[in-house]
Amino acid sequence: MRERALIEEFKVTDPVRVRPDLLQKAAEEGWNLAADHCVVKANLQTRERAAETVPSLTQAVRSEMDRSGIHYNLVEQDTGWLLWFNTVGKRPMASQDSVGADRPPATTLLRKAAKVIRRSIPVCLGISTVRSGADGFVISLHEAEDTAKVAATRPQSGYVMAADNLSTEQLLLAWTSADSFTHTVDELLEPLDRAASTLRPTLRAYLDAESSLSETAALLGVHRNTVRDRIHRIEAILGVDLHQPDARLALHLAVRAAG
Repeated sequence: MRERALIEEFKVTDPVRVRPDLLQKAAEEGWNLAADHCVVKANLQTRERAAETVPSLTQAVRSEMDRSGIHYNLVEQDTGWLLWFNTVGKRPMASQDSVGADRPPATTLLRKAAKVIRRSIPVCLGISTVRSGADGFVISLHEAEDTAKVAATRPQSGYVMAADNLSTEQLLLAWTSADSFTHTVDELLEPLDRAASTLRPTLRAYLDAESSLSETAALLGVHRNTVRDRIHRIEAILGVDLHQPDARLALHLAVRAAG
C-alpha cells in the first residue's frame, strides 16, 4: 500500500519540479529513478469489480514476469497493475545484467512477457517510451496509462501497444485529458524547433488558416512557395501527412496546447 500511495503522489506532481521528499521516499523504496526506465500499465479488460479481482491475480502476474528474467517493480492499482523496469540503454535489466549483455530491446521483451500474461489474464497493456530521471518517470506513468487506453481498442495488436509504435494522432488524441499532455507535446514538437525556429509558427498558422497556403503566407508575411516548402519539411520531420484530417486535428491540438 505504501508503494501504491507513492505512485499516486508521483502522478500528481509536476515533472518539472519533482518534490525532494518524493525522491527521498523513492530512494527508501529502492527505486532507481536516475537510470533509464520503462513503465508498463496493465489494465484488466473487465472493469467490473476489478479492484477486488486485482489482488487475487497479482501472484499470477508475478509468476509470468519472473519467467521473463527481467528485474521489475510491480504495484497493484484499482484497474490492474503498474510495472516498471530499469534498463541498460534500451535493454531491460535482468537480475544479473551487464552493460555488455546481448539482450533484445526493451519493447521486444516486454511484448513477449505481455503475451504470456494474456494467456491466463485478460489485460490490455500500454508500454511507455524509455526515459530517465524522476521527471521522465512522472511523464512515463501517464504515457503508459494513456497508451493502455489505446491498447484497449486495438484487438488486432493483441491489446498490447507501445507508445513508440503509436501514430502521432493516436497519442495526442489519447493524451489530451492527461496531465502529461503538454510535456508530450513538447517532446513531439521539439524536432521542429531544432530544425528551424520558423517551422512551429508556420505549422500553427497553416492549421489556423485551414491549410490554405495563400492565407498562411499572408499571415506570416512570406511568399506562398515559402510556406509550401516549410510544410513539406514539417511533414518530413514529424512523419505525418497533413492532407489527413486526423493528423491535422492532432497537430492542431498540439500547437494550441503548446501556446
